[in-house]
Amino acid sequence: MKQTEALIQSSIVKPLRKYPGVTKCFAIANEAAGRSKIMQMQLVTMGLLAGVSDIEIWLENGYTVYMEVKAPKGKQSQNQIRFEESIRSEPFRLYCIVHSWDEAKKYIDMALNFPGLRVGG
Repeated sequence: MKQTEALIQSSIVKPLRKYPGVTKCFAIANEAAGRSKIMQMQLVTMGLLAGVSDIEIWLENGYTVYMEVKAPKGKQSQNQIRFEESIRSEPFRLYCIVHSWDEAKKYIDMALNFPGLRVGG
């Protein structure tokens, strides 16, 4: 079976929503803008930003993970590269590109082990 980004993303989101340390996990449906020019214009005026990662994950330690899901041969667009660069310059943010649940889990575990934003218990 061909691994499409949609299938890979679905296989990542489901376990993330129950993963220890994850407080929120949601998808950003940028691909919805491609349906029609009118829909794209409406979504842009409502705040759609080209290049935003596919999944945003909030962690209990205060970090936010921006996860871009790619099929095995998928490549980032220029807008995605610009978004990644903007995230990498922010504190307590992690941007990653993943191709599977196993890769996603490694990044989440890494971010959960970073020193958090909260002080005390």
